[in-house]
Amino acid sequence: MTYVRAMPDAGSENHIATWADKALLVVLGIVGVYSAALVLVGGRVDDRLFEPLGFGLPDDVSAVSADHATLLRGILGAVILGWTVLIAAIARFPLRAREPWSWHAIVASLSVWFVVDTSFSVAISQWEHALFNVGFAVALCVPLASIRTEIGGDQ
Repeated sequence: MTYVRAMPDAGSENHIATWADKALLVVLGIVGVYSAALVLVGGRVDDRLFEPLGFGLPDDVSAVSADHATLLRGILGAVILGWTVLIAAIARFPLRAREPWSWHAIVASLSVWFVVDTSFSVAISQWEHALFNVGFAVALCVPLASIRTEIGGDQ
């Protein structure tokens, strides 16, 4: 049983990026910059970058707690960056070739992230972060929905 078809030639119609392919990669690029910021600046730079997203620290936090938050932000950023690189590679090659499995893999991964992260944020009353997730999910769903219509069928 074959799961993956050979990549189309560079000149084939299926290899040309649509607006949805480009939009998806732009959103993933923004995530890459955001996750790199978590690693590079963490809590060491002004928290104004992170406060609106629910990652800010209170003014009276201890130095030990601030260092721990910096560690957690760095780990989170590294994991998100790795995840983003993988999704971007799938989006850039097999999804652009409209391989159905690639769409399902990306949507499944993003769905697990959204449900778990947003539910946790709501459970601990981090509404700003939950709303950030909703906006980000919409930004991803628009191009993914368009791509799904191009793949077609019940695959």
